[in-house]
Amino acid sequence: MKHLTLFFSLLLVPSLVAAACPQGDRLAREKGMAAALQAYEQCALMYNDDSSMMKLAEAYGGAQGVPKNEEKMLLFYQLSAETGNAVSQTALAKIMLKMDETADGRSRLQAYMKKAEQQMASLGSQGKMLHPYTYLLLASERADQKWYYPTDITSSPEAERLLNNYAISPEKRAEALKEATAWKNRKMLEAAKKVYNATMYQDFYNTIYPKEKGANEETRRLVIERLRQKVTEVRAKG
Repeated sequence: MKHLTLFFSLLLVPSLVAAACPQGDRLAREKGMAAALQAYEQCALMYNDDSSMMKLAEAYGGAQGVPKNEEKMLLFYQLSAETGNAVSQTALAKIMLKMDETADGRSRLQAYMKKAEQQMASLGSQGKMLHPYTYLLLASERADQKWYYPTDITSSPEAERLLNNYAISPEKRAEALKEATAWKNRKMLEAAKKVYNATMYQDFYNTIYPKEKGANEETRRLVIERLRQKVTEVRAKG
């Protein structure tokens, strides 16, 4: 699938600066969403613009006069969610839960996940579909804790409400917490790799994940704070 191959290669080098798609916005406003699809896909695939991904996912869900395409809807929601987009994470969790309610829905979701995972593995990407509860955990996290995410859409009030009503076993909850932590750590390392040279990145990595003993919490806090300052500086420069 062309879209998977193109975009997952970009996932390996995510941007720190939120993009935009003025051409897609103009076409959508003047001619409708169907006329803007190509422009939005270009912004999504070439510039890692999570807002365009989210608009595409909504459109392929059957909105704004665009014929429904479930696979593309899942694809673009997943890609937007991968940037940390809290609204897309929440929407994707809801869709996955809805599909899981029927045998046919579960089968279609599993088929999509298998196809997406195979594409990502072939490209060496660690990104994958997460558990719905994991997406809601990530979406409900405080926005000020998401400074290293590639997205600017870091808040979803709906996610916390859905979490409160989510029936899940203690074992599954623990697995989801572990999965969310691993996802956040991966995003922080991706941010570090983007703003540091190879030597600086390796020093950062070795401090966060020392080989011989547990990380010193104060030292870890200091290097993460330095990374936050660097990321903020790079984003300010655009």
